[in-house]
Amino acid sequence: MTRFAVLIFLLVSSISPAAIAQDDPRVAQAVELFRAGDFVAAATLFEAIERDAPANFLRLNAMVAWYKADRCPEARAVMGRVVDDSTIEPPDRRDIDKVGTYCTLKDARTQADAGETDRALATLQGLQTEDVGLKSEVAALRTKLEERKAAEEQAKITPPVETKPDPTPPPPAPAERPRWALTGGLAGIGTGIALGSWATIKYFAVDRPAFRQGLDDFARVHKCDGEVYSGCTSAQRADIEDDPGFRDWEKQSVKVASTLTAVLGVTGGVVGAAGIGLLVYYLTSPSEAPAQQSFLILPTLGHGTVGATLQLRF
Repeated sequence: MTRFAVLIFLLVSSISPAAIAQDDPRVAQAVELFRAGDFVAAATLFEAIERDAPANFLRLNAMVAWYKADRCPEARAVMGRVVDDSTIEPPDRRDIDKVGTYCTLKDARTQADAGETDRALATLQGLQTEDVGLKSEVAALRTKLEERKAAEEQAKITPPVETKPDPTPPPPAPAERPRWALTGGLAGIGTGIALGSWATIKYFAVDRPAFRQGLDDFARVHKCDGEVYSGCTSAQRADIEDDPGFRDWEKQSVKVASTLTAVLGVTGGVVGAAGIGLLVYYLTSPSEAPAQQSFLILPTLGHGTVGATLQLRF
């Protein structure tokens, strides 16, 4: 709850010099307790003295002490026992006005914080004070409560528009086959075919001619017919195979040619198989889109050729 600024009262202004001069030592003790900030003990002692010797100055001092302790119920109770006679001086009346106004304002703030707008406005109804600071606090709270009440009344006149949920939610978006599988599959198949073709061309166009050329070179050394290996007799071929140079050449040439060709062929086969696997995964993936044939095999006929064409549909 928002607290109103605590008013500063000079206790000595509310204590009659004649009362302080009394023989009761408890008066001086109560004054010391007040000055030390022990307002509850000071108020209690002032009331105890007042019960033994009723006097307005004791009631006023107890009222101020209870106010300083922020105990409005006790301050009001003592205020109700103050006798309006000639002993009440103008400073005392200002103290009574301040304490009463502060406690009423505190009640209104408590009600406002609890959402009791009408009750808080009723509490402030007719509240007047001579204190400038308290007067501004009362006016500010009254304005705030009046604005809140106007907003509440407006809310009753214009009810909020209720939006009804759509009973038929939109259908979920159709699932699509993984395009990455299609792309990877086609790329893998294409790469596998390219590597396999490279290995095949290398074998027939490079490896075999080079090996035959090497054989013909040894045939010329061993005087074979036509200086080609195919013109060698069985004995000449046996001599060539027994030649240490031939064995070294054969081992080296076959090793280099076959190794590279094998690497190309195996790599092409692995990549191609992976591409086929991805393509099969794409074609067999579930899809909620309208069913249609994903691929079409068309026959290809030409002069001296027979084949088939795989046509994909997206």
